[in-house]
Amino acid sequence: TKWNDDPDMLHLSVVAGAPFGGPIATVRNEHVFQPVRGSLKPELQIWTCAGRLIASRPWGYIGLLAMGWSSHERLICVFENGVVRTFTVMCEKVDEFTVDERIMVEGGTPLATIWPNGVALLTRKFSLFVNHSVTK
Repeated sequence: TKWNDDPDMLHLSVVAGAPFGGPIATVRNEHVFQPVRGSLKPELQIWTCAGRLIASRPWGYIGLLAMGWSSHERLICVFENGVVRTFTVMCEKVDEFTVDERIMVEGGTPLATIWPNGVALLTRKFSLFVNHSVTK
């Protein structure tokens, strides 16, 4: 499969590209209305930078805020409830943890950012939570 087989795929997806010509991850953007094509079940897909599919897996999660790559080429996904999930280039789940339980008490988080070795989340009550690790 190539991504140029579906020209709207990148436009309708959350996309994260690894640095230095590394892999590119895509997952359906749940905030964008989309016509149904093929399966109704969203998938996490990881592509080469040339657009060839490396791996995919069913995506059963909601509330994705940010997606990016760690310095060890792990895909980092941050969700509205403060959960962080990491995946390998082959779409295998590696870690899942909550940054802080207080995030949900403060109404969740509408904003998150990722850097190669950590994540930061801003809650709805303007508290900032920073985690200097993507494994715990």
